[in-house]
Amino acid sequence: MLRAIIFDFDGTIADTEGMHYETFRKVLEEEGISLTREVYDAKYLGYDDLEAFRAILKDQNLPREETRVQALAHRKAAYYQENLRHHLILFPGVVDFVAKVAEKYITAIASGALRNEIEFVLEIAQIRDRFKVIVSAEDVQHSKPHPQGFLKALKRINQEVLGYGRGDSVSIPLIRPSECLVIEDSLAGVEAAKKAQMKCLAVLNTYPEKELKSLGADLVIPSLKGYNIEEIERLMMKEEG
Repeated sequence: MLRAIIFDFDGTIADTEGMHYETFRKVLEEEGISLTREVYDAKYLGYDDLEAFRAILKDQNLPREETRVQALAHRKAAYYQENLRHHLILFPGVVDFVAKVAEKYITAIASGALRNEIEFVLEIAQIRDRFKVIVSAEDVQHSKPHPQGFLKALKRINQEVLGYGRGDSVSIPLIRPSECLVIEDSLAGVEAAKKAQMKCLAVLNTYPEKELKSLGADLVIPSLKGYNIEEIERLMMKEEG
């Protein structure tokens, strides 16, 4: 049974992956490092900013002291925030889809984006109140493909929304990972969802269908626009039976 839906953010709700790449590229170019979009998509897209800079510096055999990594991430965040104010783009149908599923299920976000970036976009899109829980880069130690973000989102749903752990009697059953659907666009995100033992609906916003399915995506669709969630509901009921 489907009880909760956990959304990725960049590349799933907001069409910002290109903006992330451009701001990474700009910062790295200032450091004398070249980064192509193909390499970014293949190696670094699933990371949060800190992990991405650590990985890039490591691959370039360059010093990666934490002070340097923090400074690069801070500069990149400033460039990104400025671009976001002028070039915000949401994927078609996302606002309507989120509004529809939030009426029936507990909805959350688990993302490698910074919290202020997520909040900024959701407020502009007027869908902030649709999400009961937001887990951002600041809330986890490990970025995708590690499952920590999705598992933390579920833990907070059970604690903050259902009331488990408060000491009060809770009549609603605890939500299990198998009762959660993750909506993702990235390979790292699909892998993280499956490691968390959650179902995964992948959207063809960033990677081809073959690659998404190879990592275990349960369903792959072209877009959330007009998508009927009943398809995944049937899949989950079928597997339970």
